[in-house]
Amino acid sequence: MKITVKNGEEILISREDAVSIADKGGAYEVIYADETGQLVYKGEGIKITLE
Repeated sequence: MKITVKNGEEILISREDAVSIADKGGAYEVIYADETGQLVYKGEGIKITLE
């Protein structure tokens, strides 16, 4: 699936290979098809879009 993370209008992350997203309290854990992972910390102005 495609994930886009924005802080206001600035695009921080845009990838099309997300396979898993989990809420870990203060952050989201995103796992990609190449088996790498990334934490996206929650905050004011952060918007996550999944397609």
